[in-house]
Amino acid sequence: MSATRTFVCVSLWVLIAALSDSWLLGQGSLASPVDGEPFVAELHSISSDWKVHLRQPTGQRVMASADLIRWGTPRVPRNYPHILLADGGLLIAQVVQLTGDHLVVSSDLWQETLLPLEVVRAILLKPPSDPLQRDRWLDRIQRPTGKRDTLYLKNQDKVQGVLVGLAAISPQRREPTFQIRSGGRSNPLTIPLKNVIAVSFNETLVRKPPMDKVQAEVGFRDGSWLHLQQVSVVDQGLECELAGAIRIKTHSSQQQPVGQGNESGPWQQINVIRPRTERVVYLGDLQPVDYKHIPFLDIKWPFHVDRNVLGGQLRVAERWYRKGIGMHSTARLAYNVPEGCDRFQAEVGIDDQAQLQGSVVFSLYLQQVGDDLPGGRWQRVAASPVMRGGQAVQKLDIRLMGAKRLALVVECADQGDQRDLANWLNPCFLRAAP
Repeated sequence: MSATRTFVCVSLWVLIAALSDSWLLGQGSLASPVDGEPFVAELHSISSDWKVHLRQPTGQRVMASADLIRWGTPRVPRNYPHILLADGGLLIAQVVQLTGDHLVVSSDLWQETLLPLEVVRAILLKPPSDPLQRDRWLDRIQRPTGKRDTLYLKNQDKVQGVLVGLAAISPQRREPTFQIRSGGRSNPLTIPLKNVIAVSFNETLVRKPPMDKVQAEVGFRDGSWLHLQQVSVVDQGLECELAGAIRIKTHSSQQQPVGQGNESGPWQQINVIRPRTERVVYLGDLQPVDYKHIPFLDIKWPFHVDRNVLGGQLRVAERWYRKGIGMHSTARLAYNVPEGCDRFQAEVGIDDQAQLQGSVVFSLYLQQVGDDLPGGRWQRVAASPVMRGGQAVQKLDIRLMGAKRLALVVECADQGDQRDLANWLNPCFLRAAP
């Protein structure tokens, strides 16, 4: 692929992305099919057999979920408690009650719901306003804690033991409090909710539900991100069936506060659909065959899956991305091409943590069958323009032409390697239709 052709490809993507932002002021989002060009559409509905009905100005378009890479853009979660589910999902809701067996949650989007505690990994009760600090807290509370529950306190202490529950306000109690048995004491410790930043639960009691019936990962307007087996309209709200047949419902669209994006009906509570399909293989689900970083001075940077190189979540031009690879210049990351895949695509950009700094060039290289001996030939097939902090993403989309391996390469541009926080966003191999 020539540099001219690559530039035309990425420039067309920028035009499409701009249209997705401006068309009907948010009523349309970008849909990326496995075959064909991206298009802007509004979600109309999802049928029980997971056909996605999308509405365009010219009419309705129906797509089998297996033929859709994704529709929509994730929203940054609201500054509500973050409930981390055992299946990898994220629920944004207030904690109403906590016992030894169940967690009760509710919000202006979600009806009051009782969740078995065994499907909850942790809760970030007070998310920091700084995105990177929030991301680090989310990672921290998911680390193994052994056979104990853990309360993380505002004063940077933590208390471990067996969590009895969260006691509600009563005439004898002016504020909700956690009760936790710790240190062999006969009576549980009482800790005010206002002093607790986060909770993680005994990892030996957490059960990841079976994922074989999950059809898609779905993002909601409050930032919730759920793995769904089914979704349908019930009583003018959405009923969502999570992994393990756990059900959670949104409020009726007529009962939700005005100005929350609900004016067009229950389906407008959804703002992302990412189907599970064998036709799409994300790099983060594969093991690389080689990684090499060449420091500009002395600092060596590892790559990160679904995180930027600082360990934070992937954000470019104030947009949040769930899937991707974070790298630092100058580096190369190589993968075997999965069987049956004939295309690769990714969006590229400098992470927002670079604070408008950084300048890199993203390149894709292919290695053909027979060239995989030591020193085998790699061919550069696509490259971005120089990418700088604060710029919108560019897209690279290539045919694999029977290649055996693919390499992602990030090179520093005109500012050394200063703040070169390079993100490969939604990088995936694509399979042709059977």
